[in-house]
Amino acid sequence: MKILIFSSLIFFIILSCTKNDTPNDPKPTSSTLVKSDRYESISIGNFTVDLTYDAQNRIILNKVSYDSNFILDYRVETEYTLKDVVENKYDELNNLVETNIYLLNSRNLSDSSIERNGTLRSKMSYDNDDHLIYQKVYNENNTLYEIRTMLYQDGNIVSFTARSPNGSFIYSIEYSDYDLNKISTLSNANFGSSFRGKSSKNYFMKSISTVGTKVTEFEFKPIYDNKGRIIMTSAYFGPDFLSKETISYY
Repeated sequence: MKILIFSSLIFFIILSCTKNDTPNDPKPTSSTLVKSDRYESISIGNFTVDLTYDAQNRIILNKVSYDSNFILDYRVETEYTLKDVVENKYDELNNLVETNIYLLNSRNLSDSSIERNGTLRSKMSYDNDDHLIYQKVYNENNTLYEIRTMLYQDGNIVSFTARSPNGSFIYSIEYSDYDLNKISTLSNANFGSSFRGKSSKNYFMKSISTVGTKVTEFEFKPIYDNKGRIIMTSAYFGPDFLSKETISYY
């Protein structure tokens, strides 16, 4: 599960309502802006994500290319205003297939969202450090079906829990073994998505997911370049190799 892992992705201050229709590489002001992300996974296949930013280091174009011809390639164009962020997803034939709208609060964080063409809605809450700590998720009938709670300590996420409206447990993820010697370069801010809230300050190297009674442990091993930037991570499902992520920067 990528949510809150590289996110992770997921993962800036919204100042203008400009859109860049010529997605050329910008002149980045940060050496930690991710340019491309290459995934090799035994479960979901191999694909590459290419990111383009505007002059304020905000993502304006996200292109996903799979190695397999059986999986559609797509791109996501992002527009920013003072009040919202709009993500439009297009397939390989240039058809608009999905729109996500994030309404911003006074701190330029997503206060609520209308996603997947209106079939999913969310309401968010943050702590004083701009970490997302609470999210209510609604379906297309505006019926609450999931409540998510995230706990942070010293700038790092330690748990993610999802429950039904009546409090029944759905699933959870616990995070640990952070690399405290380096600031993670895979946070949301570095991916140009600060409206989603801050990600973990340090890179975690272990997570335990619980779905029902099934408990699964994952281990993550980062490799850094001479600037302290993460350029590769490998994930292991127990003792077995699961995926590899290769990152390049501007």
